[in-house]
Amino acid sequence: HLQDNLIKRVSRDGSFRRLRSLRTLDLRNNRLEEIDDDAFDGADSLNELFLSDNNLNVITPQTFNGLKNIRTLMLRTNKLTYIKNDTFADMDALKTLSLHDNRIKCIAPGSFDRLRSLSALDLLSNPFVCNCHMQWLKSWLKQSNIVTGYPK
Repeated sequence: HLQDNLIKRVSRDGSFRRLRSLRTLDLRNNRLEEIDDDAFDGADSLNELFLSDNNLNVITPQTFNGLKNIRTLMLRTNKLTYIKNDTFADMDALKTLSLHDNRIKCIAPGSFDRLRSLSALDLLSNPFVCNCHMQWLKSWLKQSNIVTGYPK
């Protein structure tokens, strides 16, 4: 566990390639502002990643490269403003995703379509702009059997 430190960045230096049996990585309550693309490359066995209570404002599809077996991803209480449609594309095993308490105004259509295993999604406490660009999310949530925290 690396929570409650002053870590500002997770760099792409190959650190996780040597940690083949790492199942849980807890980076909560640091000062994370940046995660390099491919920073988690080699963390194939990682099941849980806790990135809550940091200062992340951008995540890209490459941020989570290598996390094919991730089941829990907690991004609660950061400064994220937008989610691109392929950010979580390769996370087939993801069951729980929390984006609670960020600054998300918009989530691109199809952002969660490839998350076939997703069963819990928390989107509460975000300043969503409820316009036609977000209509897809309401429809998607109605069709899915996912337990959600989502504003009405």
